[in-house]
Amino acid sequence: MDLDLGRRVFCQKCGDEGHHARECFKPLWCEIWPKQSKPTMPIVGMAADGLGFYASQFAKNASKKPRKSFLGLVKVIDGEVRCEDLEQDFSFHFPWGRTWKATKCPSGFLMQFPSQERLEEVVNFPELKMKRSGVKISVIPWSSQAKAKSRLHTTWVVAENVPEELLNYQAICELGSTIGAVEEIDLNSLESKDMVRFKVHVKSIDMIPEVIEVGVKPYLYDIFFKVENIDAEGWNDDSVSLGKRASVDVHRSGKSVMEKSGKKAKK
Repeated sequence: MDLDLGRRVFCQKCGDEGHHARECFKPLWCEIWPKQSKPTMPIVGMAADGLGFYASQFAKNASKKPRKSFLGLVKVIDGEVRCEDLEQDFSFHFPWGRTWKATKCPSGFLMQFPSQERLEEVVNFPELKMKRSGVKISVIPWSSQAKAKSRLHTTWVVAENVPEELLNYQAICELGSTIGAVEEIDLNSLESKDMVRFKVHVKSIDMIPEVIEVGVKPYLYDIFFKVENIDAEGWNDDSVSLGKRASVDVHRSGKSVMEKSGKKAKK
């Protein structure tokens, strides 16, 4: 180790005397980070069996930067096909001067397209029947959403008989989390007497409980849920089989929870 004997040498990495940072092999240690709280992913929808799932609180929107690659997700609608067969089908139907390469993924197959225009050209067909393998396919642009196996139902729910102590934003987020992941709260409804509206993502409309017990120390309240309207229907990707527990219930009777039960909220 070549040191300048005319001055003291300190490591800029560990702070010790006698060596440079480039010669330091001590592990880095931050005094601040270990003291910071680490996020944990909460479980929502635990008011009824089958409604629960983990909901991320720190998800960020995907980058809007232009893509340098043009990936399409090929979903098999009818039939079965291997990567090799799909590559031959694409070479036959789309001879665009390239060698097609299919990669199997949980939702189907990933295919690299030569350009965005070529990808959109194929996406415009709602269904394609491959001549060689005989399977029916559809193609959508690949994105992080393309990897999803299900989409949750998005619905507005009315909660009735809500005590005054809970008529605030944080408390209604807590209340809504008993059935799903809360998206939005009608702030005007917080000014009402005992009713509040909120938008929530749920696994099942039918499984939303008619009533739950909520404690506001030292009292216990019955809070009633009523489905007001559905913003977006959920769906399951039938090509992905990951178990009943994780699927979205798409069967609905068309009636609200309160209509089915015949019960009314307590006043």
